[in-house]
Amino acid sequence: MGRGGERLIKLTAGGLPLFTIGEPGVSGSDLDHFFQPFGVAFDLSGKIYVAGGYSCTAGWGACDALTSAEVYDPAAHRWTAIASMAQGRYLHALVTGADGRIYAIGGLDGANNRLASVEAYDPTTNQWTDVAGLPEGRSDLAAAAGGDGPVYALGGRTAG
Repeated sequence: MGRGGERLIKLTAGGLPLFTIGEPGVSGSDLDHFFQPFGVAFDLSGKIYVAGGYSCTAGWGACDALTSAEVYDPAAHRWTAIASMAQGRYLHALVTGADGRIYAIGGLDGANNRLASVEAYDPTTNQWTDVAGLPEGRSDLAAAAGGDGPVYALGGRTAG
């Protein structure tokens, strides 16, 4: 599990911290729900989804790409495990599409191979499904949902 200061800070419209999830040294701050480097996405109701990341049991050389995913409900202050992805991945993008599904895009697998695969999570069925992938494996990328409907994958690394 990541212990490198992973946290999520909600800011006000003016940029002031409103609350923090996963603050090191703060009891009950949910630090165990953040794995390095995970993907994070928000749905329209304000729920926060985290998926993937890696876990190193014996140093950097022995890391596993995680398939796990969870959702945080800020109104209930509660994390809930959801269905796992089919593909373990980290350094991927996670984004909520206009269709309400959460997309896990690209990233690296446990052998540090760049992934072209894309999975979509449907919160109404609690299932991940494979969808059309990227033209080539890509990690360290960003993603955004366009107002016109599609999800866009931006930047990242394809080699090296």
